[in-house]
Amino acid sequence: MKNILLNSLLVLISFSCTFGLAEVGLRTQGHEDADGNFVLKNYGTVRPYHLPIAETQAKITDYLSRTNQSYLQYDPRLGWSPKPNSHSVNGLYYYNSQGLRSTPQEYSFTPATDTLRIALFGDSFTHSSDVSYHESWGYYLQQNLTQHGRKVEILNFGVDGYGMDQAYLRWQQLGVKFAPQLVIFGLQMENSNRNVNLLRPLYRQSSGIPFSKPRYILQANQLTLINQPPIPPEQVVSLMQNFATWPLARHEYFFNPADYEPHLWPNSKLIALTLDVMSGQNEENNDTYQLDQEPAQITLAILQAFHADVEAHGARFMLVHLPRDRNLSDLVEGKSLTYQILLNHLAQEHTLVRPEQGHLEQLAQFSVKELFITSHYSAKGNQFVAQALTEAILK
Repeated sequence: MKNILLNSLLVLISFSCTFGLAEVGLRTQGHEDADGNFVLKNYGTVRPYHLPIAETQAKITDYLSRTNQSYLQYDPRLGWSPKPNSHSVNGLYYYNSQGLRSTPQEYSFTPATDTLRIALFGDSFTHSSDVSYHESWGYYLQQNLTQHGRKVEILNFGVDGYGMDQAYLRWQQLGVKFAPQLVIFGLQMENSNRNVNLLRPLYRQSSGIPFSKPRYILQANQLTLINQPPIPPEQVVSLMQNFATWPLARHEYFFNPADYEPHLWPNSKLIALTLDVMSGQNEENNDTYQLDQEPAQITLAILQAFHADVEAHGARFMLVHLPRDRNLSDLVEGKSLTYQILLNHLAQEHTLVRPEQGHLEQLAQFSVKELFITSHYSAKGNQFVAQALTEAILK
């Protein structure tokens, strides 16, 4: 009996030491942020989550203290928009008096009679973030078409961080005034997630855009806009502190109350990580691209409405697929896109240009990374997109 107890004690001690060493080792691979979230290197945030209140407060305080230096401003219709006559601190981005990315250059509301005016809408991939205006795919497209003897004028309405909903609203609020003959929407499919987000920091905590945004919901198969006007930045933190009581909280796709409930072992990061892995919590969520899920349904409805509104104003509507680096890598390796079904559906309803089609062998000959700078397209990547659009437009 004494030997059994002794052996059991040794096993318990051995297990405790092993567990303790593993716990310490895990903690050295991560850190706790200002809100108490444990962020593990090469993994992400481990549940239970804490609302990013302190981090958001710091970003909003910084924004409010440097509003004169920021090129983004609160917009009571869109959530945020480029500030007219502003530029980024690094000098890469300039915005004219109308809030369009340009050299800067001003544009009249009415295009010249002999000029094809093309308007670009979308997120940072359309805005061509991380490169100068002269390295954007909009600029290259204008140069290409000009070299083919076409007189064109391209207006870039792309905005960092935008969902498809905000791009559509920006068309209604501003783009339609410029009477373009062709509207090109930059289809970056991750935006399907942004379409069902209300508070940007809840979807992407690392975002440098601590604003709220409008979003559409479907009621009787009709798009209905909510959070209009969006919560002003100075009220966002107060809202987050009482988020569960906000009437619109149920429409925030990226807030699941269960993810914020403390575990029975609140101090163990190892147990928390184990539970996350077992639940598949950190795996890429492809459900957002399934046709029967809300993000995909909202995406389809927004683009249908966008298309119809553009045509109602006498212009043509076109989509250009803007894959991310991992999407292109998957295609080169012969894998299917995680959103392939949704993309196929969009191709049936709209004119869709896919720059990568017919060029996978070419892409395999050099590193896909050459097309990117940070997470956005490099000058070479933007030339790749512009060439595909040039060919499509000339046809």
